[in-house]
Amino acid sequence: MMNVLKFAILLLLSTSLAFARETTERLKSMALAGDTDAMVVLGGRFHHADGEKQSYIEAARWYRMAAVKRDFDGAYGMGTVYVNQKDYVTAYSWFALYASEEVGLREARDGVYSLLSAEKKTEAVEAAAKLKDAITKEQAEMLRRHIEKARTNDAS
Repeated sequence: MMNVLKFAILLLLSTSLAFARETTERLKSMALAGDTDAMVVLGGRFHHADGEKQSYIEAARWYRMAAVKRDFDGAYGMGTVYVNQKDYVTAYSWFALYASEEVGLREARDGVYSLLSAEKKTEAVEAAAKLKDAITKEQAEMLRRHIEKARTNDAS
């Protein structure tokens, strides 16, 4: 599904820059409504300058939103943003986030790990544990807000 969506968007982008901007705005609306595929595509646009000015900050913003929602492509995108910046410790943390559940993330994590010195390997493992804790807390808070909203709607 993700590859089909990416291909369709890239095809549309090739027809007109004005349409590309409109598509980006539509994707932003979809992403802000919770669509993780749209989040990842936006991350890719900013990461790879596909119709948008390259911005690792914007790429990370959209990839992170998807990763927090347990999207493996979002976590992979976050890792690649840090690989591009040669911050292998942080890249390792993002690849490790869901590596036990997804082969591509596990392979990326192991690849980055092999680039690290012994000292940096220890630092990366510790950073990954801290990131996992932070993301787990963020996910729990999102769930709490969702339940609270549902209760409020039921009471109305």
